[in-house]
Amino acid sequence: MSNNLRILLVGTGNMGLHYAKVLMSLGGNLTIVGRSEESVERFNDLTGLKAISRGIENFLNESKNKVFDRCIVAVGREN
Repeated sequence: MSNNLRILLVGTGNMGLHYAKVLMSLGGNLTIVGRSEESVERFNDLTGLKAISRGIENFLNESKNKVFDRCIVAVGREN
């Protein structure tokens, strides 16, 4: 995977953790967004990465000029 590929990973739960580990090993440029502060803190502690809390809608509203090459949604159906 190209290091220049900008990937938005939505979800900091178990699925998000697994995706992040794989994407990090492939060298992706990751932005990770989670919903709850506690899930994001757990994700950050386990991965050493810095995920953003407050959910995808808030993130997109605050980052209108950000562009991503790929987006992976790693949340449960109920979310």
